[in-house]
Formats: sequence, structure tokens, C-alpha cells
Amino acid sequence: MVLGIVMFVMLAAVMFLYVYRERKLTTLLPFFMLPVVMIGFPAFQKISFGNEIVSVEKALATAEANPGDAKAKAQLEESVKQVAKRPTTDPKVNLTLARAYKALGQRDRALDRVDSALKVNPRSNAAMRLRDDLRR
Repeated sequence: MVLGIVMFVMLAAVMFLYVYRERKLTTLLPFFMLPVVMIGFPAFQKISFGNEIVSVEKALATAEANPGDAKAKAQLEESVKQVAKRPTTDPKVNLTLARAYKALGQRDRALDRVDSALKVNPRSNAAMRLRDDLRR
């Protein structure tokens, strides 16, 4: 993102020179696409990641409502795989994944995610309750 901003500023300076020297801007405008994409890409990733978290939450709600439903658990497991492959320090994401792992019967992974959530937010009541529940 920083490189994209630097490129954008440099292109803006070159554009200023083009205007000052009364040259055509049409040759320069396509070059603005790369820095714009570089600046916006992290935001697009965050939106995508947010959608994946929502998918996990929906699948988790379905699996918790129907604990014997193998299809719901399979959907939850697939959703969790999509989110878990990305590293995150967001305590809400880690707590959601911990609840999902608990629903899938993977207590060790759930505890790891709860511990990650508690490292960032040690006073999280929800994380402490889930940790206590997992340790029983």
C-alpha cells in the first residue's frame, strides 16, 4: 500500500509537469491504474475476509442449532478452512474460530484460538468463558 501511495504521488508530480509543459495527459493516465490497485487491494482483501467470517458465523449458527446435522458440520468445516488459512490477530475472528472448532469437536484448536484472542484482549469475558468451558 505504501509503495502504491509513493507511486501515485510521483505520477501526480509527473502529471503536474505534463500540465505545466502543456503535454497530453492521455499518455500518462493509464499508469495511474497500478498505484490505485495497490492502494485499494488491502481494502478488497479485508472485505473478502469479512465475508468469509460472516460465512463461518452463519455456518456455526446452523451447526449449533442442529448438532447432529452432518451437512451443517461439513459446511462449517469448509468455511473454517477458508478463514483459518489467513493469519489474524483480531480477537473477534479468533473467538469465532474457537467457537467453530468447539462445534467441530476440535478442542485443541479451539483453545489455541481462544488463547490468541486473550493475548490481544485479556479481559474478554466471552473468551474467558469459552476457555473455561473448553478446559472442563
